[in-house]
Amino acid sequence: MRFVMRSLTGLVLLALAAALIANGAWRLHLAQEAAEAKAPRRAPAAERVFAVEVVRPQPADVSPTLTAYGEIVAARRLELRPALPGRLVELSPAFVDGGAVRAGELLFRLDPADAESAVDRAEIALAETETDRAAAARTVELAEMDLEAAEDRVRLQRQAMERQKGLAERLVGSTAAVESAELNLAVAVQTRIDAQQALSAARTASEMNATALRRAQLELADARRALADTEVRAPFDGLLTETAAVLGRQVAANEKLGALIDPRRLEAAVRVSNAEYARLLDDAGGLRDLGAEVRLELGEVDASVPAHIARAAAATGEARTGRTLYLALDPSAGDLFREGDFVAAAVREPVLEGVAVIPAAAATEDGRVLIVDADDRLRERRVRILRRVGETLIVADAPFGERMVAIRKPQLGAGARARVAAEGEDAMRAAEAAGAPIPGGVSSLSATGEEMLSLTPERRAALRDRVRASNLGPAERARLLDRLDGEAAPRGLVERLEGVGAPASDGAAPAASTSGG
Repeated sequence: MRFVMRSLTGLVLLALAAALIANGAWRLHLAQEAAEAKAPRRAPAAERVFAVEVVRPQPADVSPTLTAYGEIVAARRLELRPALPGRLVELSPAFVDGGAVRAGELLFRLDPADAESAVDRAEIALAETETDRAAAARTVELAEMDLEAAEDRVRLQRQAMERQKGLAERLVGSTAAVESAELNLAVAVQTRIDAQQALSAARTASEMNATALRRAQLELADARRALADTEVRAPFDGLLTETAAVLGRQVAANEKLGALIDPRRLEAAVRVSNAEYARLLDDAGGLRDLGAEVRLELGEVDASVPAHIARAAAATGEARTGRTLYLALDPSAGDLFREGDFVAAAVREPVLEGVAVIPAAAATEDGRVLIVDADDRLRERRVRILRRVGETLIVADAPFGERMVAIRKPQLGAGARARVAAEGEDAMRAAEAAGAPIPGGVSSLSATGEEMLSLTPERRAALRDRVRASNLGPAERARLLDRLDGEAAPRGLVERLEGVGAPASDGAAPAASTSGG
């Protein structure tokens, strides 16, 4: 009985504890609901809208420009070397580095005394040979006359012998007379043989004299040519360079005293990659006759002249990659350009049909662009980048006529909602100001339109070391070091230095190339 009472008491206490717990939970729930009822209600979050600049690509025929770097070379260059040793007795006042001369103008003269003496001796030898030749001719004439007389004597003796034989047959003449006639005929025949031998000897002597006469004439011509070689005249109008001549100096045969350059036939030797070279070929595999413009920096002034592709080099050279092109400059280039000048060339490539020109800031490196659709949402498309020209791209498979985002910002992506803030020319100006994400760190253009490449301190130091290690002239080396002094440098110059090595020495075409795409 007592056990039952204790069990019931425990159950009652347990039920009471459960009721207290349930009552506390209920009161807590009511307190939370009351607190939520008093709290202010938040409005639902609105979708973010991005302001974008858009352009509408249009199909067009575009002639892109290939930019390459190189140096000026002379297509017509003559080294001035004396053919004979001697002492310089006359020197043109214009025979200095940079001196201008006309065709036919005397450049320098060697002492002609020895050459003049040689001419005199050759003339005397020729006169003696001509005398011997005349004597030999007279000897031949006399020998021919002696032979004719001997022939007549043989004929007469033969007639006399025949007459004696006839008399002897008629028993009128004697045998002794016949024998005497035969003996006389034999003597006449021997005399004729002697005359023939004398004529042959005379003719041989005459031929030998003719050979001696020809030799004497050649020796005289050589002596006169040697005398003429003591004078060196300009074969064409040009400028002198590399001069090393002083009046009174003794020079050796074939010693270089200078060089003559035709300033009207200058060429720019530029280096292009294999891909760039392939774009300049026609269907038959030959180089197209494309126009170009060659630019030279002259301090604060840039000089440029028209040019055209003349030919490609026969060998790849030490670089073993790419091709060297020779651009024939306009004849007026000689007024400002000089051999060895470092220049930039812009070659006009064949026309690309049905392409679009878009801002470079509109596409990623692999050609992805954003389109604003009819619902004002962004959609991603892909284009083929054909060329990269400054702050613009020439692309194929462009979304013609559609609203394309001109500046692809990092926060923009497919599916985002967009609001057009600018369109057309305003968007293009904004895209140009934003720059282009060009692979390799190209961040902007220079004032002359060159693509500029951002350089790390280590990369800049390595490039400057290459320039210092080159065998360029002091002025050219200082100019290149100055171009590598900033945070960015021309893309073509960096590619030339890193892709080929140190700049080429004077007289060798530097390897340089750059172009978009």
